[in-house]
Amino acid sequence: MLVEGGSAMKVGDLVKTKRAVIGFPVGSLGLILKETPSRVRAGRYKVYDVAMVGGRERHRRRRWVSKDLEVVNDESR
Repeated sequence: MLVEGGSAMKVGDLVKTKRAVIGFPVGSLGLILKETPSRVRAGRYKVYDVAMVGGRERHRRRRWVSKDLEVVNDESR
């Protein structure tokens, strides 16, 4: 089951991208490493540092906003 939205995401979750960027097509997988504070005070989205699977070495760690990610594993810990 897929869970959408930033509120359900936490460090250690496996996520799938919903938007393509250079080097990572839609559906690319990654692991959330940490939540990064947003620079916008009234921002609607959370920002996450994600270690991506594949890609070139220096581009494997990217920042994504919550609207561009889906949680793949939803089992509770």
